[in-house]
Amino acid sequence: MSSAFQTHLTNLERAVSLWPTATAFKIPAINESKVPQPPHILGYEIVTYTQLYEDVLRFAKYWAWRLQREGIPPRSVVGICLKGLCYVDLLHIYGISRAGYIPQCFSLFPSAVELVISLLKRSDARALIYQEGYFDPGSLKSSNSSNGVKLLPSLISKDGYLLDDSWVSEGSEFTLADMPNVAPEDTALIFHSTGTTSGMPKHVPFSYKYLDALVQKLKYAFIPTNPNVQDVNSWVGSICHMGQASYVMSGFYHGSCVIQQTTPFLSPTELRTMINVGGLNRASMFPALLVKLFRECQKRPESGLQELLSGLDCIVYGGGSMPKDELEWAQQHKINLINIYASTECGVPILQSRGLRYSDGEDYLRTVSVKKDDGSPLLSYRFDDLPADENGIQLKELVVLSDSGDCPDQSFRSPDGHFYTGDLFEEVKPGAFIYRGRHDDWIKMANACKCDARSVEDDVRKACADLVFDCVVIGSRRPSPALIVEPATLDMPEERLRQEIFQRVVNLRSHLQRLPHERIASPNGIIIVPPRSLIRTATKGNVRRNAVEQAMNSRLDTIFAI
Repeated sequence: MSSAFQTHLTNLERAVSLWPTATAFKIPAINESKVPQPPHILGYEIVTYTQLYEDVLRFAKYWAWRLQREGIPPRSVVGICLKGLCYVDLLHIYGISRAGYIPQCFSLFPSAVELVISLLKRSDARALIYQEGYFDPGSLKSSNSSNGVKLLPSLISKDGYLLDDSWVSEGSEFTLADMPNVAPEDTALIFHSTGTTSGMPKHVPFSYKYLDALVQKLKYAFIPTNPNVQDVNSWVGSICHMGQASYVMSGFYHGSCVIQQTTPFLSPTELRTMINVGGLNRASMFPALLVKLFRECQKRPESGLQELLSGLDCIVYGGGSMPKDELEWAQQHKINLINIYASTECGVPILQSRGLRYSDGEDYLRTVSVKKDDGSPLLSYRFDDLPADENGIQLKELVVLSDSGDCPDQSFRSPDGHFYTGDLFEEVKPGAFIYRGRHDDWIKMANACKCDARSVEDDVRKACADLVFDCVVIGSRRPSPALIVEPATLDMPEERLRQEIFQRVVNLRSHLQRLPHERIASPNGIIIVPPRSLIRTATKGNVRRNAVEQAMNSRLDTIFAI
């Protein structure tokens, strides 16, 4: 796997050379008689770094043989649509990379066939490898847009396990070639943003030059607390998304172990098993799951869950903000939360906190100091001042400069060459920041994916001009957006109004094309308020999304049963 650049593959090769017998993965052994509710974990199967490396080569050999048999040459783009939650999913991505192809990873689109078609066309993909039972290729086969894209089932069964070994003999005489020669700007991987802009996720290519910088940056992330003890990390999301892919790369760099879980939304029962049986010491979670676990601790203090969380070396969270009262509760109970700020375009991390256990008072985000081999800085950021808001708070927009190693593809840069993230921060003291959201109209959902709130509001105004005077979409850290409506008429009963608005909006083509976390899920997610009662700015009269969110927080808790 030798390369002039550091990549996910060379990173794994290094780990194998340093820790050949160390545990790379722990895979739950399930009592099938008790599936699906709840999965009963009998123990964990061990995968060493050597076994992982050999499995990647086996998958690489198979897929190189299979794709070339289909007439698809190396360096072609190959789409991968898998759940992304298990060891075998990682083998597909790493194996296809090692086979000399460019994986285009789909993490959230099993039902959004038109999106998949558009994104495959954007990258000129030659094949799509899909997990049966997760992605239905039937609609893709019938689409004229899919001409030229080979549809190939993965080696994963519907329940997420590796298919029987009959495939191993296929292409057994095939010789796996060396990796092809590449240039710094050549594409190595393709990911997608978790939210859409005008109904389309962002297409995010990672060049070899960029991937080299990402691996260097990850050396400074998730550093083990005790270098003499192997970390056991949890699985935070789909390996087909940049976030989990980065977590895994960082773990490999430090020789850590990843413990696979049965669901991305951990139950307290499985978390206990992961800690007590699997040896989990470093957890990674989205804020929505953390909040649920904290509230479970508060409701049932006798359960011992809080003591288990306090005993972890740390819990890394990102993809959204934690409520201030939950942070205070965590600090009071000595739960070491570490906040990560990242983006699909720039990778993990951009900013990182030190951890509640090591902070006095609030734990602020700080830039990550990463050096090149010659000692010069790898990363280069700037925080641009914005006009103070009505409360006098000075916010700053994070800008990733053109000479920063993690500055994304040219398609994301402004004419000056820099990448303007659109994310806002308050600098509470020199070099210490609090994330304050975005100046555009995105909100982060429970699964840490983005929702284009303004676009959803446009859907409502388009479909319901005679029913809606004004509206705002909120729902940060919720499973789906909530719609707050000032009615245009008081002649219709509230329940009928909610139903009418819901039916009109969900039947719009633009709304149907949205990802599941971007859609209004039911009439219960529509709240009717008195006309002109929404909180607005004093000067322009714009609805203040964050202020409405705070005012409606308890109502949203009831709707989403938190």
